[in-house]
Amino acid sequence: MKMVKVKSPSEIKLQGIKADAEFVDGKLHSLTLTDENGSTLKIGQDYYSQFLVLVPAPPEVKRVHRVTAEREDVRMQPLDFEEPDEAQRKVDELRTLGFEANVDLLEVEVVE
Repeated sequence: MKMVKVKSPSEIKLQGIKADAEFVDGKLHSLTLTDENGSTLKIGQDYYSQFLVLVPAPPEVKRVHRVTAEREDVRMQPLDFEEPDEAQRKVDELRTLGFEANVDLLEVEVVE
């Protein structure tokens, strides 16, 4: 899982936990976590060390041209293409074989 540096408390999304950040000279100095029961945990640094809080990076997405096709009761597994011309060629090929085929532009999550 990719992680990114937190720049704002609003980026910390934990169920039932509130995060408050203290910044000094534009850098994160401490982080206070409070749960639903009011218990708190403060994580901080001295002035000489680096302090990082990391959260999961937003998922990377890419655009694909997804070809879907079916004929009678047979449905093909969707095929993804990066180039629209490739997708259209596949649609044309499938239609000559009697399939009802379509292409849609989608944003899909890149799996690491």
